[in-house]
Amino acid sequence: GTLFCALAPSYHTLVIARIVAGAFGGVSGALILAIIGDVIPEARRGAAMGMVMSAFSVASIVGVPLGLVLASNLSWHVPFYGLAGLGVIVWLLTLRAMPKLQGHLHHAVGEHPVKRTLAVMLHKDHQMAFIFMAVLTASGFVVFPYLSNYMVANVGLTEKQLPLIYLCGGLCTIFSMNWIGRWSDRIGKRRVFIIMSLCATLPILALTNLPRVPLALAISTSTVLMICMSGRMVPAMAMMTGSIEARYRGGFMSINSSVQQFSCGLAAFVSGHIIGQSPKGELTRFPVVGLISVTCILSCIYLSGFLKLPAGIKTNANEAALVVEHEC
Repeated sequence: GTLFCALAPSYHTLVIARIVAGAFGGVSGALILAIIGDVIPEARRGAAMGMVMSAFSVASIVGVPLGLVLASNLSWHVPFYGLAGLGVIVWLLTLRAMPKLQGHLHHAVGEHPVKRTLAVMLHKDHQMAFIFMAVLTASGFVVFPYLSNYMVANVGLTEKQLPLIYLCGGLCTIFSMNWIGRWSDRIGKRRVFIIMSLCATLPILALTNLPRVPLALAISTSTVLMICMSGRMVPAMAMMTGSIEARYRGGFMSINSSVQQFSCGLAAFVSGHIIGQSPKGELTRFPVVGLISVTCILSCIYLSGFLKLPAGIKTNANEAALVVEHEC
């Protein structure tokens, strides 16, 4: 799909190629999370999730600027060729290093895919997990799609200063998500999730009410917000992957990815109808969106209590303590 993007001769064929790439990319992203749940023990799953999720920050910091440089200096086709080449390298490394992970397949013998999908969707515990993820995703996406506009129109940043917000936030989350992942393994994933959620309410309220302030204060506020908001996702995803039986995990994560995407769109759609614009071009009612975000964050704390380990799986506290001690 990515190679077809590089070869696309027109805009319409590029869009079609991106749909193909996105369709398979979405599935592969869900499978990565499913593999973490299958391979990484509960005692180390937070650290693993923090490492994988921090890789997204690295990709954003390095990939986006590099792609823009290649496109502006060479051609817009070049970044797609580069991604296709990297995809081949990753594919070869996966064939060599990735375990087969076929132990759960005996559960699905003779079962129709549609029936299996319905079983995943209609499971009560799965439905609560989907609701949890939908509200968790919405809590961020009612604010983030309009953050750059608010920073320019209301806080007073220039277009050239705007990338500094994402650069500083991305750099900090590379380290914070790894640290939070290990922290959640030490003291408990739900406990860390609650702490990070409560911490996130303060920068959300501060940023959505931020007046014109110096650049350093604006960047500091947005960076703290990104650290806290991304810090919730690490223990949340670790809890999610651990709460699903291995035989359902791949299908669950695929559906969960769709739930996330739908929640992103719905949250942005709702906040877009709430936010207005003054005659001076400033965004109005942004504090209302902030209150909605805080409400979703607090609701997630309650909903996280419904995530639980599958029947028959128990966490060995002594083993977890030994693993943590070894890592320290």
